[in-house]
Amino acid sequence: MLISVARTALCTKLHPELANQLVDIVVDAVNIIRIADKPIDLHMVEIMHMVHRLAGDTQLVKGLVLDHGARNPDMPKRLENCYILTCNVSL
Repeated sequence: MLISVARTALCTKLHPELANQLVDIVVDAVNIIRIADKPIDLHMVEIMHMVHRLAGDTQLVKGLVLDHGARNPDMPKRLENCYILTCNVSL
């Protein structure tokens, strides 16, 4: 039922090929954040517009996406098992 609702909503706003690609992504995103017996908090899903990507490259990332790049040329390109602090307030 969710897939049908998502397809109907998306097909009225997007090109049919892109809408069909996004249907499963949208339904998966909502199902991931859904908690039984609680209202769905859609603030837990964010759409990031990537200027260097095409609409057809759209994918669901189950986690945190940081698309800020390095702040210094000497910074490593990849880190594993690290801690990341994110703040949504002015410092």
